[in-house]
Amino acid sequence: MQRDFSNETSPVRNRLLRIVLIAAGTASLALGIAGIFLPVLPTTPFLLLTALCYARSSARFYNALMNHKYLGPYIHQWRIERSLTPGTKIFALSTLAMTIISSVLFFIPLLPVKILVAAIGLTVAVYILRIPTKVRSGLKQVEITQSGENGRLNAQDTVG
Repeated sequence: MQRDFSNETSPVRNRLLRIVLIAAGTASLALGIAGIFLPVLPTTPFLLLTALCYARSSARFYNALMNHKYLGPYIHQWRIERSLTPGTKIFALSTLAMTIISSVLFFIPLLPVKILVAAIGLTVAVYILRIPTKVRSGLKQVEITQSGENGRLNAQDTVG
């Protein structure tokens, strides 16, 4: 079932500006998707820019982005919690390591360029590691309250 995120949008009235924002959002989306596979290109900032451009230009595009099977939860989680799941971090770091190591060992002939690429890769890895990790507890949170004259304890699930 698709959620409606239209309440998070406020499209501009100027038609030309809306077209420019849609184009910029689409270009940013392409760069964000490329960033999934190219570790020296950051994914999150481009996806957040895409969300911003679409929110200011088209409720339909914004809804499509936020309801996307893979990108939507990623953007939503970042906007709400400013954190990454352990799986996302592991995927990002392993992809980064494989790409940087293979590039430095097999594809880049010049030593200064190898050093530069390795330094960029290390910087990106440190950035990823510094992002807070969202840890989900397997335990259910329960709120316990005392009710009425008889002093009975009641347990109620809370959203955690």
